[in-house]
Formats: sequence, C-alpha cells, structure tokens
Amino acid sequence: MEKIRILVVDDELSMREFLTILLEREGYHADQAESAEEALALLESGGYELVISDVNMPGLSGLELLERIKQFSQETAVLLITAYTTAEQAVEAMKLGAYDYIAKPFKVEEIKILVRNALEKRSLQRENLILRREVEERYSFSGLIGKSPKMKGVYDLIEKVAASSATVLILGESGTGKELAARAIHYNGPRKDRRFVAVNCGAIPENLMEAELFGHRKGAFTGAVADRSGL
Repeated sequence: MEKIRILVVDDELSMREFLTILLEREGYHADQAESAEEALALLESGGYELVISDVNMPGLSGLELLERIKQFSQETAVLLITAYTTAEQAVEAMKLGAYDYIAKPFKVEEIKILVRNALEKRSLQRENLILRREVEERYSFSGLIGKSPKMKGVYDLIEKVAASSATVLILGESGTGKELAARAIHYNGPRKDRRFVAVNCGAIPENLMEAELFGHRKGAFTGAVADRSGL
C-alpha cells in the first residue's frame, strides 16, 4: 500500500528532522518545509494527508498557513505546534479548522497518538463523503427507471416539489417506487444535507404515534420515565 504522506513545517532544522525521523519510523512518508511559503508550494505539487506546522515562523505564520490550506483542501488535516501557546491562539486555530494544537515540549507518544487520531478522523471523513455521494447518486433521478412521457412528467413534478417546502403525499401500488421518489425529492432539494428519516407508521400503535413522531417530556403520561426526542 502507498505510504501516507505528511508534511512537516518548521523554521528550526532540528525540529523538522526530529519529526521526520519519528514519522518515518512509524511507517509514514514525511517531507519537510522550512517556511509556510515553501509548504504551500509543496502542497500545490502533491497531496498530503496531514500537515504538522509550527505556529511562529518568519513570513507567513502557522495560523496563516492553516487558513490557506483550508481554502483549497478541507480534507487535509493540520496539527499545529508552538512553544508560545495562548488560549486566544488555540481558540483561533480551532476556529480555522486545525485538528489540534499542541505546546512544545511534547512527549513522543503524545505526538504519535495525535498523528494517528488525526489520520483516522480524516479517513472517516473521506469515507462519509464517498458514502454520501453514493447515496445522492443512488437517489438522484438516475435511480428512477423509465423514459416514457408519463415518467418524465413524474421527474418534472419531483424537481418542482423538491425545491419547495410543501408537504408531499406519494401514492402508488406496492413496488412502484414510492420510497425512491421520496428519497429523490429529499436528495434533490435544499434539505439534502439533513437526514432522511423513514418511518413504518403501520408498525406503531395508534396511541404511541404522537410520542414516536414528536417526542415527549418525562412524566407527560404514564410510562414516560425520561425525555425522548421525536423522529
């Protein structure tokens, strides 16, 4: 398997070499940059899963580097290190999208764990993005079969409804694709970033329907022993 690529950015040669050796012993491929400007040039020529950068450097700072990275690559994880940590700087780093912020001197095991966790989080984010794209493709109009004039009319109606806030009732015999149409409406509208919640109402007793759909507070009725969020 191709090695995970990590970029180490620090104006101190000793720190760059220390981190490079540490990372390569852990099985990663590590490159070095002595400034944020050099790092940006390397990032343009090749993708890196993780950037480990000092904060206080001549020229562009680590925070400015972080901001530039997030402008063109949200997926790249960034871990900041500094000898002069402040609460304000740490908060700013997190707001700009840093995975974490660590003060020098740090323990070897500490940096190993942070690197591993940052890469795991990035991997999960990438998997979620791929799954989301697959879901959107599955339930786009291409997921509905048919090119007849009547089916084209259905597609046109779905497109119109998807853009609105109207409540929709979809009717049809079993197997005609009612849920496909419902999901197509969801994933082609402004709410596609929210969850699509499918509920089998026929399996919910009539007296529990309201609580299942809208939730309830503890003590609202007999048996309501805790707060419950509705579907």
